[in-house]
Amino acid sequence: MRFPVSLAALAVLWPLSQGAVAECQCLCMDGQAKTLCSSVGEARSNVDLCGPQVPGRCPVNLQAPAAESYPAPAEGAVNCRDVELFDPATRAHLGFKACDVLPEGGASD
Repeated sequence: MRFPVSLAALAVLWPLSQGAVAECQCLCMDGQAKTLCSSVGEARSNVDLCGPQVPGRCPVNLQAPAAESYPAPAEGAVNCRDVELFDPATRAHLGFKACDVLPEGGASD
């Protein structure tokens, strides 16, 4: 299955009650800078938020637990799973749930 918008471009985080993302931010997820948003619509509107990648900016958590998959919480969200976000303020990795986002009107294959 091929997704028109890859995880490397953007994702949507949930549950929103954790307060990790206010609309969209460029954050380190699983070792790469990614555009992460709190809704599918915001993700579709902010595809290029991260800009060029900076080598070494996003450390990988070598002790991350195995990712578990989840059902999509919203239409347009696919490939939902556990992810690790890196918080540069605390230099720690935090566990969240994230999904890839299809472009508007996009199909999952």
